[in-house]
Amino acid sequence: MKADSKFRHPMFIIVLGALFLYELWVIFRIVRTYLSFDSQWYNLPSSMQTTLIVAIAASALTILGLILLFMLKKVGLIILLIGIVLGLYGYLGGSMSFGTRIMPVVESVIKFLAVWYAVKAGPDHEEAIGQLE
Repeated sequence: MKADSKFRHPMFIIVLGALFLYELWVIFRIVRTYLSFDSQWYNLPSSMQTTLIVAIAASALTILGLILLFMLKKVGLIILLIGIVLGLYGYLGGSMSFGTRIMPVVESVIKFLAVWYAVKAGPDHEEAIGQLE
């Protein structure tokens, strides 16, 4: 029971909920910008198409990992980290300038630190109650 108490902590819900909403926003932004009716997907360079497909897959894996994290903790965490790494690989694999590549690296590091804090470093339920008293 004590091991599961961290997963009921409000900070865990806030941090991972924000990550969940961010990943939904990323998918929505890519689909709206590049896959809408008035855009011309076939006019994009193939490296850009690959980068966008990998970004959508990485966001979908991250969302799946966040959902599974509540049910199957270790499996969800592994899928979540694979999604973060896949997103980093997809962004770095495209033909982008160095300045454009900095932001995805920072984004992936922030995602990893948020997950690490929420799962490992954050206080469990009893510690949080003790801090409030």
